[in-house]
Amino acid sequence: MKHFIININWKNSEFTGSVYHDYGVAVVENLSSPDFHEFIELAEGSIEIVEPCFLDANGDYPKWYKDKEYDFSYNFQDIATLLKAYSLYVPLATLSKATHINKGQLSHYANRMKQPRDKQNENIIQKLHEIGTRLCNCTLEQQEVLTIKPTTPQKA
Repeated sequence: MKHFIININWKNSEFTGSVYHDYGVAVVENLSSPDFHEFIELAEGSIEIVEPCFLDANGDYPKWYKDKEYDFSYNFQDIATLLKAYSLYVPLATLSKATHINKGQLSHYANRMKQPRDKQNENIIQKLHEIGTRLCNCTLEQQEVLTIKPTTPQKA
């Protein structure tokens, strides 16, 4: 399994960053988008864009590439970038309840007005992981729907 790291920063009202192999070689640099979801699609899609770089000496793609045996991790530059990235999915009010950190304080972190201590950074990340795990583990029980077919009236 190949692993790629997506470095993410929030500056000038947009997400910027790059994609690297886990051993430090750049795949794509200077990605940017004001929308986090779009930024991630660009970053993860960059593997397909640069596919000719993966050709071996015979002009064939490696097995890991053909079988899509690769994954990504996201490396956020700071807590502000992390909070901006996931604010659509986990609002500050929700995160405040989970972390027991005042919503105003979280807003200061998200806007780089204040820097959290390491312990608070760990708490925020831990609670985001817990929320994500709960979302990954949810299911919807499918109930059988009964369909009643109308009958045709019988003639007397």
